[in-house]
Amino acid sequence: MEFDESKVYTPINADKVKIGSKGYYADDLKTLKERVNSHSGRWLGEVDKIYDTGLTYRFAIKNNTKFALFYLVEEPEEKKYRPYHNTAEIPDGAMLNIVVSSDNIRFLITAVEDKRVYLGPHGWVDLYDLYEYYTWSNGAPCGVEE
Repeated sequence: MEFDESKVYTPINADKVKIGSKGYYADDLKTLKERVNSHSGRWLGEVDKIYDTGLTYRFAIKNNTKFALFYLVEEPEEKKYRPYHNTAEIPDGAMLNIVVSSDNIRFLITAVEDKRVYLGPHGWVDLYDLYEYYTWSNGAPCGVEE
């Protein structure tokens, strides 16, 4: 495959890479180009996590460590989600789980009712808004996979 610069992700645009994306990874551009041009499956990995913007090494690849650059080969298949119908659908219970708002602020769930959760100190959030405006700390939607 020919090296395509539009498929290179850096710490600046790392948030655009979806968890589960497959591609090549490296810490410098020269090494990344070599790995892509080698077509070797040895350097092909799946993004497990994207770290915060304050870090240079933002891409976590399964079974490896953090890297600064990522070359996208394949995006993950889109999963469909819906909002939770009630807090009983939230895996492992809702209490003391961390959610992240769309503007990257973290909240701890400190109380639950049937159709809403309390994000201290933000306040009560219904389950539809939890789905629309928040994700779990690992980047997964706050909803049920259909």
